[in-house]
Amino acid sequence: MGIRMVFYFILQLPQLIQSASPFEAGEAGCKETCENVSIPYPFGIKRGCYHNSWFRVTCNKTINGTKPFISRINMELLPSYWPVEDNRVTVNNPVTYLNCDDKGNNGNTSSSSVNLQGSPFFLSEQNIFGSVGCGYLAITFRNNQTDPIAACLQQRCGDPISSKLPGCLTMVPENLTSYTTASRPMIDIISPGEKESSKRCTSTFIGDSTVFSEISIDMTHVPATLEWNPVKCDLEASLCSIVRPHYVLPYKTSCNERCGNVDIPFPFGIKVGCYKSEWFRVTCNKTADDSCL
Repeated sequence: MGIRMVFYFILQLPQLIQSASPFEAGEAGCKETCENVSIPYPFGIKRGCYHNSWFRVTCNKTINGTKPFISRINMELLPSYWPVEDNRVTVNNPVTYLNCDDKGNNGNTSSSSVNLQGSPFFLSEQNIFGSVGCGYLAITFRNNQTDPIAACLQQRCGDPISSKLPGCLTMVPENLTSYTTASRPMIDIISPGEKESSKRCTSTFIGDSTVFSEISIDMTHVPATLEWNPVKCDLEASLCSIVRPHYVLPYKTSCNERCGNVDIPFPFGIKVGCYKSEWFRVTCNKTADDSCL
């Protein structure tokens, strides 16, 4: 009897793999909230309410109360005016500061990065690159500090403010999966031999173009538009990109995993990239007899 049951399970395994997708697609009828923020499908909190693990949301405690975060990219999900059917939502994007001692560890950072590579998400062209302050050249790069995407020049310090935004703005010409922002004092560019350079507080950010009338030097995050590509699986993009109908997703050849003295065969796995999907993820738990499950 035991042999027949094991053999039956092995025969049914391909059907289990194929039938996992509808379950992973979640329930569009889930009405979830985190504090006062509605969580729209394909995002969700409870298993069965999110499309797959890329869209899983957790409610995290912050100094400003409990907030919803997209778990795998650690970005706060904000109330959005975008129809979620457009594959876009609003998130809280971090601001980079320079010479701002009251901003904690980020107060003296000359550059800062956001990296969404390997995920289905990207920051869309709906966003704008901006900076608050005076006397700096603000620059954003693709994924290092040698390949600039956009730049804007702040006013000279002491000049009359010519706009509502005390700084500068410019368009982001492409969708971004990663970027680095930085600020350069203009005096260092114009007169590199000068010993004294600007020590004024300044900030740089990428955010939604519709909210820049509210930007100030005191903001640590700005709303930004996050979009995503169609998601076939919940592994890294390099693996998901080769998934085809009726095609078994390959896994890392280095995945020789064990839990205790038990081998973990694919499609099951422990580490990301070693299991077919969240349905086949295995965790090693300590029990009273120190075995693993």
